[in-house]
Amino acid sequence: MNSDERDDSIEERNHITLLAVRREMLARVACLTSQDLPLRVGLTELRKTDMVLGVFDHAWRYPAFQFDCDGRPQPEMSEILKHLNPDKCGWDRLQWFLDSNPTLSGRSPLEVWLNGDRTAVLEASRREVWQGRD
Repeated sequence: MNSDERDDSIEERNHITLLAVRREMLARVACLTSQDLPLRVGLTELRKTDMVLGVFDHAWRYPAFQFDCDGRPQPEMSEILKHLNPDKCGWDRLQWFLDSNPTLSGRSPLEVWLNGDRTAVLEASRREVWQGRD
């Protein structure tokens, strides 16, 4: 195997690993599509202006936790997203919600959010120093 073939093989393994990690992330959080939400019109604009978190996986998926029972974004979400680094496809931001966070005593922001303390998650986002992937 020459070096080009070896590099291609490593790149393919890395891509497969990345896809597996992303599938695992999506399995940990219920997601909606634009068809599931009453805000279909304007949803792209809400995502682009950091009002909602969208994750691109062949189509945009929207973690359900950020919406109220009527499909409207929770008001804290836009403020939280403004504190997190820009993320064109949403994966780093979703990872932030899923990873343990020292500001939240090691609990994940998603866990704290689902337990009803969105204010604590907002405070954790204000203290955020995580830079995501380069």
